[in-house]
Amino acid sequence: MNDNINNVFKFKMPNNEQEENIEIGVSKKFEIVLNGNITTGYNWFLENGTTNNLYIKALNLSDDNTGEYLKGNHPPGWCGGSGSLHFIFEATAEGIQVLNFVYKRSWSNDVAAKISVKVKVTAS
Repeated sequence: MNDNINNVFKFKMPNNEQEENIEIGVSKKFEIVLNGNITTGYNWFLENGTTNNLYIKALNLSDDNTGEYLKGNHPPGWCGGSGSLHFIFEATAEGIQVLNFVYKRSWSNDVAAKISVKVKVTAS
């Protein structure tokens, strides 16, 4: 991943919904890591994408609002193993922004899990 990231926040797969709080300084880059298994068709999506993000800038979102997938450490030839989705952001101004992540299949509106991350951006 990126060497210039100041903080990495890892969250485990919730049973249903989960809320987290983090604090980061202005102009700092941070990464949110979510466990997942895209071989099942499920993926983590940033539900609120890049709209209305006044205090945070997404740096690695794909066109469908997913992050970068990294497969887990599995034995050679292992099929269907899990990995993690990595979302990289930069704090751009002081304020509070909520990032809503949903774990679902791209072709379905059914959400298997949801994580809301309340990011408080403070003066550096």
